[in-house]
Amino acid sequence: MAKWLSHVDINGGSVLHTCAQYQGKGEASIKLLEYGGEHLPKEEMAMWLSSVTNCFSSVLHLCARYHTEGNTLIELIELAVDGRKYLSQEDTAKWLSQVDKEGWSVLQYCARYQRQGATLTQLADYGGRYLGKEEMAKWFSHVNDDGWSVLHACA
Repeated sequence: MAKWLSHVDINGGSVLHTCAQYQGKGEASIKLLEYGGEHLPKEEMAMWLSSVTNCFSSVLHLCARYHTEGNTLIELIELAVDGRKYLSQEDTAKWLSQVDKEGWSVLQYCARYQRQGATLTQLADYGGRYLGKEEMAKWFSHVNDDGWSVLHACA
């Protein structure tokens, strides 16, 4: 089971990445994360969660972009960071602030695609808890390759 869960495809994505991108409302992603917690050591879970595809997309990027209804993004963070504590504070900060190949942050994807405004504010709250003041300012003011900041994405 552990080998199957952590296998990476030619694009650098694991089954968790694929699930986050293609599974509708997100229940499958959360369940898969729970299975991972049962079958992978904590260190492997941290690597699995923070790994990126060849486009530098993390599971968070994909959830923020494709799970537009429901609260999968926040549930994923809660389970990984608050619940099971798979990621250290430093790794959580990197996970939240990472940008993909097009320069989009999780915050920008969330602002652009999430239909529930509470998801964005909850994500910002997590940023406040895990990013320092300077990193938080960079996170909010970051401009992607299209010239968009999080405010553009919200508009």
